[in-house]
Amino acid sequence: MVTLAREIALQFGIHSAQLLLCVPQRGEQIQIGEEFHDCEDGDCYKGTVYAVDQLIVPGLQKIGDGRSDMSSKRIITPCEIYPEGPPS
Repeated sequence: MVTLAREIALQFGIHSAQLLLCVPQRGEQIQIGEEFHDCEDGDCYKGTVYAVDQLIVPGLQKIGDGRSDMSSKRIITPCEIYPEGPPS
């Protein structure tokens, strides 16, 4: 019962952290790295800037550390995109 109560509390946000779904729009400029991956090459071209052609997998981020720091950002699942043309 305690485990179930803990899980419900975590899902409904009694801790000081937020889950954020990352969904870039078509044509938006993104940089390949920890937060964004090319769906075919992963982060092989880290640092390269691409325009988004198609979103393949939305990213999931955690903002906050669950205690008092609401400025830290941790990537749980990187966003995967299909790039539009060659890098810019």
